[in-house]
Amino acid sequence: MDKTGVVIDSNNNHIDVLVVRESGCGGNCSSCAGCSSENKPMIVKIENDLNAKKGDRVLLSIKNGTIFKYSIIMYFIPLIFFVFGIISGIIIFSGNNVSSQEIKSLGLGIIFLLISLFVLKILDNRIFNKNNGVIRAIKIINFEEE
Repeated sequence: MDKTGVVIDSNNNHIDVLVVRESGCGGNCSSCAGCSSENKPMIVKIENDLNAKKGDRVLLSIKNGTIFKYSIIMYFIPLIFFVFGIISGIIIFSGNNVSSQEIKSLGLGIIFLLISLFVLKILDNRIFNKNNGVIRAIKIINFEEE
């Protein structure tokens, strides 16, 4: 997947690139109101292999398989925590004479779901924010090439 962005900062061997996230439908869908919330800018820190300077437009290449892997992780960790919490609640509360054990099991599942958000935050800070060559600048784009 390729995206374009604008270099907003250049220091040492890295550049900060401003990229506008687009919705899954490309942002051209007039039949729903869901697209407008996804067109938010984000800043990506990548290695400066092209010697790009502040203000340059660059073409970014993103490895599809890695993005897919990160997406799977981001969706399945909360799901696994939620299901584990519910099953644990059923096991814990069924052995005791507890009234409304299903609701308490659901509550434990929600607590585990909230814990998973903290786990994802830690993963985000340690793994996902370290680019690891997932996103690379492959070309500086001139205004004539657009």
